[in-house]
Amino acid sequence: MHGQGGRRDHFGERPPALTAQPVRGHVGVVSPSSVRNDYEAHEVKDRAYARRGIPHYLILDPYKAHRVTLGNPGPGGYRGRDTIPYGGEVKVETGIGKLVIDTSGLPVDPADVRP
Repeated sequence: MHGQGGRRDHFGERPPALTAQPVRGHVGVVSPSSVRNDYEAHEVKDRAYARRGIPHYLILDPYKAHRVTLGNPGPGGYRGRDTIPYGGEVKVETGIGKLVIDTSGLPVDPADVRP
């Protein structure tokens, strides 16, 4: 056991035995079931990942046809945020290398695109 006893985080879960320090980034894709956690409810994932010290968080949103890059984590969430429409490459520099994703070919259903 990891010695955390009954302590729980803000998700109501026990803290992990390992910290997120080895995690250098996270990529998420918005889906109908995750939109609330990605954009609403005070940006639940944003705060959780930033508190764990994950330095880079990339959200790909097929409903808004854009990507959101977050960086500079702090206790209240990420302090840096860029929102850019799909098209071209997204480059995220990490401590272990560069992640490059071409967003121009990502699927988007025009009927589902929200403002």
